Amino acid sequence: INSGDEDCSRNFFNLTYLLRAVEDIYPALKGVETVSRVTWDGDLHFYDLLYLTGRKSLSLNNHQFSKLSSYLNSGGTLLVDADVQN
Repeated sequence: INSGDEDCSRNFFNLTYLLRAVEDIYPALKGVETVSRVTWDGDLHFYDLLYLTGRKSLSLNNHQFSKLSSYLNSGGTLLVDADVQN
């Protein structure tokens, strides 16, 4: 989910590296060749894993919270990478 973070490209590179590294020990978590950004308007259930990163606090409106809650309740996985350099 794109949060407009200026470090977004680096973080997506790190996620791609992580997915390639765990592929042998967790085959079900195979990543796609290109990591893409997801919008709140799309179908989150298509993805096995959502990666959320950023330096700003996250504030979800009712629509976003409902979509994320539905995704997680149906078995989706959320990986959060929070910067704590303050």
